[in-house]
Amino acid sequence: MKTITKNLTCVCVMFFITMNSFAQRDFKGLIDMKASYLDQEMRDRGYQFIKTDKSGDSAYQNWYNSSKNKCVTVKVYDGRIESIVNSTLEDCGKGRYSNGNNYNNNYNNHNNSNKYNNNKGNFNYGYLSQKEAVWAYGELSNNGFQLQKTHQQGGNTYKIWFNDNSNQCLKTTSRNKLIAKIEPSSNCNQ
Repeated sequence: MKTITKNLTCVCVMFFITMNSFAQRDFKGLIDMKASYLDQEMRDRGYQFIKTDKSGDSAYQNWYNSSKNKCVTVKVYDGRIESIVNSTLEDCGKGRYSNGNNYNNNYNNHNNSNKYNNNKGNFNYGYLSQKEAVWAYGELSNNGFQLQKTHQQGGNTYKIWFNDNSNQCLKTTSRNKLIAKIEPSSNCNQ
């Protein structure tokens, strides 16, 4: 069983490295470029801006290409493009936990002050998946969520969050300091 698990882990890691290698190759000329050129370069490649998230001194921009159904995340640090990697479709509001058109409408404007809420006032949380857990918890807190419960099991940390304003309850699952999953929950103490 250990051999199967080890081989499966190796295959998954190789797949991730390969997929990110494709992203790096597609955007090789953009790495270390001034970030002020990013918008035009991405649009020239068929990508539409979705959103920007900040963590520390870095900014993470998500871009979506509808003809390729592909989402990428661009890391900008100190005014330069540091990396471009493939992201989940959820990061661009196109996946399982996104809110479809509401998500895209809220992210089309770089300066939209209501960008984290859909038309029903609920927090669009899909972009938190695969992000650093501590940063994601901060985002939840900044958007009105309060921690209700914490439970650890099998290397995972489970947290239940509740937002009094939107009456929204979420469950985060983190592993290895990253958000592995975020989903609606009915386990809040209301």
